[in-house]
Amino acid sequence: VKQHLVPLSWVREIRSPPERVYNTGGSVPQSVGPTGSDLAGYLRHNPHVLSEMNEWLARLEVGYSIEVETVGRPALGVVALRLHDTSRATSVDVAFSDVGYGISQLLPLVAQGIGQREGLVAIQQPEVHVHPRLQAGMGDFFVETSATKQFVIETHSEQLVLRLFRRVREKAIDPAALVILYVARGSNGSTVRR
Repeated sequence: VKQHLVPLSWVREIRSPPERVYNTGGSVPQSVGPTGSDLAGYLRHNPHVLSEMNEWLARLEVGYSIEVETVGRPALGVVALRLHDTSRATSVDVAFSDVGYGISQLLPLVAQGIGQREGLVAIQQPEVHVHPRLQAGMGDFFVETSATKQFVIETHSEQLVLRLFRRVREKAIDPAALVILYVARGSNGSTVRR
């Protein structure tokens, strides 16, 4: 009997802070990794993910597009992530490490959500250091990229949950495809409510 292994990835609640350059080495990462530390290598080897990611960054109105730039000889595998400020009339390039911390928390989630085509993607606190408007937009991202995979999201973001409810009300998502478990503290310990 041939077994089919379901891809599983996990992106934890605090992602790696941005660096000026990344040594992606010779390996080809299969995910961004639990802390997003493999984001640069993942994007370097998956240009289709980078392209789709830039489309989503525009839709989410992040104000940046991203590019992987080779530093030195390509064989060395050293790259920099460069961001292009798309909100200005004149293009401004900035290093990934020179922008707000929130974007470093957001990019690994978007890359993993796009790049993993099937299986299960577990994400903790996608809202960390992200503006409430963007938290709501992430709800749309999860809905629209979940056609061939399943997300398990641990969140404290009311904006994200309300966006999901809105999409159910608008029939953009089947109510049976969404399960929200609410954990509440009580005098007898925690309870889980569906």
